[in-house]
Amino acid sequence: MLLVSAAAFAATPPERDPQLRSDAPRVYIEPHNSTVAPDTVLRMTPEFQNASYMQLHMWHTEGDFPTQNSSGGYTVVPDNGAVSRDDWGVGFAMYDTYGGGCVPAGGPYADPNTGCLMEPGSDGKPVAIYKERERWTFQHKYVDTGTKIETELPGSLYSFSYTEHTTVYNLQCFNVFPCDSFGIPLNPLPGITVAGTKLACPLKSGPGYVSTIFYQYSRYKSGNVPAGAAEWEPATVLELNGKAATYGKAIVTRHWRLAYDCGAIPNLSFNINIEYVPGTAGHGHFVSNDRSPGFDQFGNIAPSYSGTTGALNSTAPGAWQSSEITAGAYAGDFTVKATTTDPRVTNGAAVRTATGAVLFGFNGLSIFQIDEPDLMTYVQLTGDRNGPLCGYMKEDPDCEDTATSTCARIQICDNHLAVSHYGTRQLKDFIVGFASEYYLKAAKAGMPVGALGINDMSLPRGGRFDLRGNWKLGTHGTHRIGVDVDVDTRLLKADGTYAVVNRDLLEAAVTSLGGTRMPEGPIHFRMRASDIDNLLRPLTN
Repeated sequence: MLLVSAAAFAATPPERDPQLRSDAPRVYIEPHNSTVAPDTVLRMTPEFQNASYMQLHMWHTEGDFPTQNSSGGYTVVPDNGAVSRDDWGVGFAMYDTYGGGCVPAGGPYADPNTGCLMEPGSDGKPVAIYKERERWTFQHKYVDTGTKIETELPGSLYSFSYTEHTTVYNLQCFNVFPCDSFGIPLNPLPGITVAGTKLACPLKSGPGYVSTIFYQYSRYKSGNVPAGAAEWEPATVLELNGKAATYGKAIVTRHWRLAYDCGAIPNLSFNINIEYVPGTAGHGHFVSNDRSPGFDQFGNIAPSYSGTTGALNSTAPGAWQSSEITAGAYAGDFTVKATTTDPRVTNGAAVRTATGAVLFGFNGLSIFQIDEPDLMTYVQLTGDRNGPLCGYMKEDPDCEDTATSTCARIQICDNHLAVSHYGTRQLKDFIVGFASEYYLKAAKAGMPVGALGINDMSLPRGGRFDLRGNWKLGTHGTHRIGVDVDVDTRLLKADGTYAVVNRDLLEAAVTSLGGTRMPEGPIHFRMRASDIDNLLRPLTN
């Protein structure tokens, strides 16, 4: 069956990276490349939380998320802004983060000029107390507009920290870099630090989403906190009575809303248009340029569909499906574009579009490559109808040449250039097996030996070859599933000359491996039936 529509408009984009699940944040921290001397920027203010700015970003696709090789692309979400359900994720970005500074204080314990906490030193004179550790925590939560209950989005919490004196080398360092391993300090943390969460389907639509970056500091080294002293300031307040936890001081907060709901939507009218993608699945048609076959060549798929999703009280609320679709003779790709004008999902636009694809053909076929030098002794790839090797074929396969008339012929160049050597792994093993067996048998019999020419196998996803370039069925009817191969009538000897293949000896080599010669031609062979059965059985269960 094919073509859901309501879910296509509302579902979260498919999960393509295990690092960004609905229960795990996606994090990117730009590599350290700063030459700024730490002493020129640190120890200036008591609450030195961040030296640059912070923004809430949404990423439309996975490719927009920043990586080490790409700065990505994003849209800044203003406070009370909207995030579309189609977008891939949302999260905070911090730029050029700095660590250090003194512990803040007030009243008689504070330096009147800097606000730093002052305590007696070893000589009794007041000295400023500096932070030993700092921590920034990214949080995304949902606040129910009715009950006011707060819930952290699953897996969205992320934090990173800074330490003034590392354990081994006494270095200033952010924990994203192993300073003690390399003996190199890291302060500031330059560039962009991003932590994002996926927009999972269970999330409710509408307002109520709050994203916050919290900040905390500690005057104590890890593991050196005095009894009864608070390790972090401001302290973490755990989740209680429907309120989400807080992790110190909120230094930036953004409110946002999801533009529309997720999942199947009832009573939604839609249209679906389907288009063939020219040149897919191996059908180049570089000579005939006939790249617009009829849909019936690929199966009983229709160019368009329309309908309305089920009602809430139906047996399948919000669901719709086409009639059963079966594949035809050729493999190929189709784009699917579903559109609706329903205001529940258009988010103020005139129309909303969701796209997809339908692929006809067999999975599991891969190209046959001669990637081991020893194999070149036994096999070579041939069959690309290109340039001076262009062939000609009868336009009418039933026509017979006579002494007074010659059947009309068409050129068959390049329709499947460089894509005719696909097959199953078992077919590749079969080819290498009978080619090496033929070589040994021929050598023993004193016949010419060399590399057998491996001609057409299957197209990238199987299906019919279109040798005539006119989308009409002809020869090569059995090369559909990656278990057949044509072998040239000549072999290439080591001296670069050709010799005729002994067909009886070749058939004997094929038969010794359980294969058979097919009636399509004297040089067409198919691997053994038991292997084919094992390949096809999972497709029919």
